[in-house]
Amino acid sequence: MLQLLRRTFTIDLRALALMRISIGFLLLADLLTRLPDLATFYTHEGNFPLRYLTSAHYTSKHLFAYRWLDSPWGAGCLFALAGLAALCLVLGVRSRLSMAVSWFLLASLHSRNTYVLDMGDVYLRIVMLWCIFLPMGARYSLEARRHPDWVQLPNRFFSLAAAGYILQVSVVYGVAGILKSDPLWTTRGDALFYALSIDQFSTQFAQKLLNYPTFLRPFNFLALWAELLAPLLICAPVATTRFRLFAVAILTALHLGIASCLHLGLLVPICIALLIGLWPAELLDWLEPRLPKFMRPVLEGPSSRSGHALPNNYQPNKTRSLFATSLIVYIVVQNALVIPQLNIKPYALIVTPVANYGRFFAVLQNWQLFAPYPFPDDGWFILEGNRQDGVIVDLLRQGQPVSYYKPALVSAQFKNQRWRRFYQNLWRRSNPLHIPNYCNWEMNRWNRVHPDGHRLTKVRFIFVQEFTQPPGVPLTLKSYVMGEYPSPAVNINASTLEECHCQDQLHHEH
Repeated sequence: MLQLLRRTFTIDLRALALMRISIGFLLLADLLTRLPDLATFYTHEGNFPLRYLTSAHYTSKHLFAYRWLDSPWGAGCLFALAGLAALCLVLGVRSRLSMAVSWFLLASLHSRNTYVLDMGDVYLRIVMLWCIFLPMGARYSLEARRHPDWVQLPNRFFSLAAAGYILQVSVVYGVAGILKSDPLWTTRGDALFYALSIDQFSTQFAQKLLNYPTFLRPFNFLALWAELLAPLLICAPVATTRFRLFAVAILTALHLGIASCLHLGLLVPICIALLIGLWPAELLDWLEPRLPKFMRPVLEGPSSRSGHALPNNYQPNKTRSLFATSLIVYIVVQNALVIPQLNIKPYALIVTPVANYGRFFAVLQNWQLFAPYPFPDDGWFILEGNRQDGVIVDLLRQGQPVSYYKPALVSAQFKNQRWRRFYQNLWRRSNPLHIPNYCNWEMNRWNRVHPDGHRLTKVRFIFVQEFTQPPGVPLTLKSYVMGEYPSPAVNINASTLEECHCQDQLHHEH
């Protein structure tokens, strides 16, 4: 039995090292994309102050770093520290410590503002926790250069943490596939059409593909079966190398196809990078001579069949093994609870400790991407500002006169993925406090740089909701005032959305 487990859940130290380097670069890229909005999203000066933080269900409250330092200077120092830790990951300087610091700062950043997160953030954070307990620095690292005896270590590595990492990756795809249970995915094959119709994400290429719904149907089923079969291929106990290499190839192709059709920020690079740890030894034996010269001396030495043991700081011990076991149990239980086919009743005796464990270690997860079906509605946003001179402008269009026409490319309305997620969560979560606060923040930002007469007296946040119909059926539209500042006497929330005055114009224009 143990031999079977070893064969199934063995990973290569070189693959772990390449994944460590990729994670370091991803963290640096993530920090650079967040940096222009550092004060906006992560400080008291921005549009998401601490008093509006979401409930404990969405946050790990003990991850307080960005709450303790709530000023631009404080957040900037944390960004600099996170960047330094990420650079240490790339270079392989104290890899375990660097990974632990990077994980804590990333989890704290996520805890500070959940409205700008996507599934890629959650996936990266969870896998990084596993990486703390894996020998990420045994290859391609400066610390390996300082320990020449490490070159004698076998490339193939097995531990409970390695099994947990492989299980986590398998669960991401398997559960995502199982949750796609609607006939749109399983029989009709139109789910991909609906997914590409979400204008807030879709690229120009996706817009063109929508003209060929019949062409999309085979790819609908290919995407579904790629997710469903991925766990079986990754964890195959026989012909493990071939099946795992095939799984990595089809999942990478799936993600590249998604990237060509949908604007998802760093989600696709994250998914591809976190598959690198699954690269089999045979692939790395072929790749090794083609790596940059400065990386090769770390690898020179006996073959992967060498019998030397890991150094003490990478040896499993009781504490690490106990934690890895508890995390594996958590992954299985929490994901089993969300699979409707299992029909597990959510008893509080199970749900409460599972949720508390997930919050404490920041591993709460939900892989319900476009499941059970892609949501059939999206739309575009209008930030309507009333100037003192009576002119109504759209703050999302740099102060141009307001228009309710659909933008040529809705996804281009957002500066980046963080702003896209922020607007989407303002709409989906419908918190009556956040939207007036955001309108007030935008009004103050405008008035600071505009003279009298052009200053704003009122800001309204409008959402034009567009319902996707089956191929060949016209779209339907509806518009709402989500909130405004100064706020009306009655708060506008999800149950009392006021239909805005542009409704007649919208139906006429479309």
